[in-house]
Amino acid sequence: MADVKRARVEIQSFTEVRVEDLKLKALDLTTDSGSPFVTLLGLTSFNLTPTGWLCTRYGFDLNSKYGKPSFLGGEKPENAKSESLTLRVSLDAATTAFLKKLDEKASEEYKKIRDVHWQPLVTEDLLFNGGVTVKAHVVLAGSPLTKLTVVDEQKVDRGEGWEFLKMYLDRKANIFNNADVKVCLRVKSVWCKDGKAGISLSATRLVLRPMAEVDPFGDDAELLA
Repeated sequence: MADVKRARVEIQSFTEVRVEDLKLKALDLTTDSGSPFVTLLGLTSFNLTPTGWLCTRYGFDLNSKYGKPSFLGGEKPENAKSESLTLRVSLDAATTAFLKKLDEKASEEYKKIRDVHWQPLVTEDLLFNGGVTVKAHVVLAGSPLTKLTVVDEQKVDRGEGWEFLKMYLDRKANIFNNADVKVCLRVKSVWCKDGKAGISLSATRLVLRPMAEVDPFGDDAELLA
């Protein structure tokens, strides 16, 4: 019997995205708030870390002020297809420049449809010397789930969904603070509410490599002295 090979889907690097060609289109639909439903044309999932790693200083936001997902004890939303936790990824110069360019293009296009106050996609992290971060939604319930990979203690573990991630968080709540990150993103939505609008990103694939803990008392000879 011949070997069956799965088709390999290549995800473009962010460096290959032609931001100048992207367009917004208002569909003949409205959101729950009565705003026009807008979609971004010309951009699929892109790899934000094609050659190296970024990092996340704070890990997952388990106490969002906008309400907890049902898997953390919140109410299950009626119309939502998925539920997620957010993860702030610290950016380097190249990824910051790309996401700002993407944001500026989307803002210009949106204001052709409606006059709004555009909310920046990237934000300055004032707690860490002005570093720049972007918020990614990691889908842990519903569909499509984020494909997760955890690299810990020289092992690679793959899975998806809240139960997979919970195994690590149960072991140590802040295990992903200051973790290295590889991530592929897609535009989850172009949202508009209360006169404000912006881009929301979802992680399609996420690799987390927790920081290795160093035992400060690891010298047994010193302990026995």
